[in-house]
Amino acid sequence: DYIVPDYVHVLSGGRIVKSGGKELALELEERGYGWLEPQPRAAAGRPA
Repeated sequence: DYIVPDYVHVLSGGRIVKSGGKELALELEERGYGWLEPQPRAAAGRPA
């Protein structure tokens, strides 16, 4: 509640997956990190 970030970077697997400002920090506090995890993709040319 006392520190207001200028920038926020979320890393997953050694890569930045999301960047933002204080709004992102507040959203992470509210929602957690699960919504940022990559969703598996269906193989190209194959029905899912």
